[in-house]
Amino acid sequence: MLIIKTIKVMKSSALVEAQDQLREELVIINKTRWGLEEQKNSKLTNMFTEKFNSVLGEGDVIEASDARIHFKRPQEGVSYNREVLDLYLRNDDYRVEEANVIQTSFYSTSENSEFELRRMVLIGNVGQILLNSSDELIEGYNQIKSEFKDVITANYKEMYGVEKQITEIENEIRGNEKQSLLNKIENEGIEFEIGEDKSINCLPNFDAKVDLSIYNVKALQVLNKTASGKTADVRLKIMSNDWNSETQSYNEREIIKIVSRVRMNNILQFIQYNQSYISAS
Repeated sequence: MLIIKTIKVMKSSALVEAQDQLREELVIINKTRWGLEEQKNSKLTNMFTEKFNSVLGEGDVIEASDARIHFKRPQEGVSYNREVLDLYLRNDDYRVEEANVIQTSFYSTSENSEFELRRMVLIGNVGQILLNSSDELIEGYNQIKSEFKDVITANYKEMYGVEKQITEIENEIRGNEKQSLLNKIENEGIEFEIGEDKSINCLPNFDAKVDLSIYNVKALQVLNKTASGKTADVRLKIMSNDWNSETQSYNEREIIKIVSRVRMNNILQFIQYNQSYISAS
């Protein structure tokens, strides 16, 4: 398993590469676990099919898994096998994984078709086997689950470890991107782009203070921050549509506005919310 121990000192490109490698590894880990689950379910299916084989009708199939044991059979005019009944192997104490009881589940109906009457026969026959052989069925079920428990548990542990590394790298990448953006707004500043075919009214609006909202912000730059770093003065470029009575049309105009002591949280929220509009240049 790939282990990243020096995340804090890795460059963004290396972080992305490491994350991609971990994601590829995660795919392999998941495929391995799915294969193990399939093997376990196949053994469970074979065991229950053998135990109930004497009461199964033509076309009846059993599909077994940790969750439940399906009994299915074909029905004329239906393109899929219909569920007949389910068995659930559980423990009376939900905290205990090993099963000690078999629970049945099947639907009731007043229909008297041949399919439903034959279904009743199967349910009765399955019930008789459960009366006679429940302990044997439970023992076989627990044994097969036990065979796969350690290897599947180890697989999950490996999966969680890789997922944790992916999350750590993702957080580091986001942290780097955030810091890079902060560096930019505190130096040359950032600009917002909305597309040439859109009105300036589509530019983002900045709630600088509780009682001050600034509309159609084209650019933002932090001029200086207080010693605590909690507030800052900002320089804003605002776009305005001014009516020209001579041309009978609106003219776009840039306005520079300085706002003092704006909370950094307001600035960061504004940038985060409108990050998709920030110009890459």
